[in-house]
Parts: sequence; C-alpha cells; structure tokens
Amino acid sequence: MTRHWNETCLLVLGGEIKDAGLFQLRLKEADTVIAADSGARHLLRLDFIPEQVFGDMDSLTGDETMRLERGGCRLTVSPVEKNDTDGSFVIKEALSRGYGRIRIWGALGDWPDHSYANIMLLQLALEPEYGEAYGPGAEGLPEVVIEDRGVKIFLPRRGQWIYGKIGEYVSLFALTSEVTGFVQEGLKYQPAGGRFISGFPLGVSNELTADKARLDWDEGVLLCMQADREIAT
Repeated sequence: MTRHWNETCLLVLGGEIKDAGLFQLRLKEADTVIAADSGARHLLRLDFIPEQVFGDMDSLTGDETMRLERGGCRLTVSPVEKNDTDGSFVIKEALSRGYGRIRIWGALGDWPDHSYANIMLLQLALEPEYGEAYGPGAEGLPEVVIEDRGVKIFLPRRGQWIYGKIGEYVSLFALTSEVTGFVQEGLKYQPAGGRFISGFPLGVSNELTADKARLDWDEGVLLCMQADREIAT
C-alpha cells in the first residue's frame, strides 16, 4: 500500500464555505482534492475538477455530472439509502490512502445535525483499521482539520502545540465520558483537577495567553475548536 504521509488531501463537503480566498489557497496547496456529492459544486464554480466525487449524486444536476466526467473526475456512486454519510465516505477514503494532512471544507453550515455529524467524523482517524495505511513509522495520528474563516476544529494529539494569537478562543470538549490528567501551557484557564467530562462543557471559550499553547493529558479523547474571535463570525 502506498502511503501519502507527507501529502495533503483536501476534502470538500456540501456545507457553507465562508472564506473563498483561503479555500482557493488550500486548493492550490493540496496534493489531492476529493468531494462529497454537492461539495463538487463549490469546485465547479471555480472551474476546478476534483480527482474523485463520492455520493449518491442526487444533489448534482446532469450538466454538473457531465462536466465532472468530461474533466476526468471519477464518480463513485453510492445508494441513496445507506449507513454512511457522504462525508464519511470521503474521510475514510483519505485515511485509507494514508494522507498525513487532511483538510475538510464545507463541513459546517445551517443544518446543525449535519455540522455535528461532520465534527464527530473526525474520530474516524482513531480507528485501528487505518493502521495499515499509516504504518508503525508514522509520527502519531494524521492531522485531520475542519477549517473555514477563522475556525479550526480537530482532535489534538497528546503533547501537541497549537498556534494562534493572544486572545484567540480555544474550546476543549471531552468526546469520551471524561478526559483526565489534563495540563496546559499558554491558556488562560486550567480545569479543576485536570478533568473534562462530556456532560459539562467546562472547556468552552478558553483563551490563548501566548501565540501558542501546549495540550497534554493522560486518558480520553479531546476535541479542540480554535476560533479567531475577530473573524470567525
């Protein structure tokens, strides 16, 4: 199996994209671009043809599908009624190829259920079935980040430094029932007892006190939402 640990895969879903300029920059930086169904429409508006599109294709018109096919895009069609979301298909594809950096755009929007589902899909990177794609030599987990204007949502790794600017919001949530032994450097608040629990979102709207912060803990899965308070709205 060919691993792509040093490459970036850009995944485009069908939600809202607020920062068109940053999105186009990410397109230029990406080694591979894959879309989920209506996410391809974001790309077609820029006359960009992705490598592959996953989904039941019910959100694309016949003309849009024809443009994709003529441009050399592979269409992987799934049943309308299925157990996976289109977002799940594209994230699993990127993980199975072993990309070290996976950026996700169009994951957020007006539908809170879709936004929540896409955020929860970040946990796919923890599944042992993708171990073969990354191998024992890979340095930890791949970077899988939901991104848009002023916002980054990701699962931090233990001991990871995150970068931003003073005053930027950093919200931390337990995805497991609890996260224990949490310590940090560079944030305004430290949770009592170094503990987050899923039923009490104590970690919302913490703040950077420096241009970087280090996060570490003993047990559990932590979700990080990083937002520039000036431009995220």
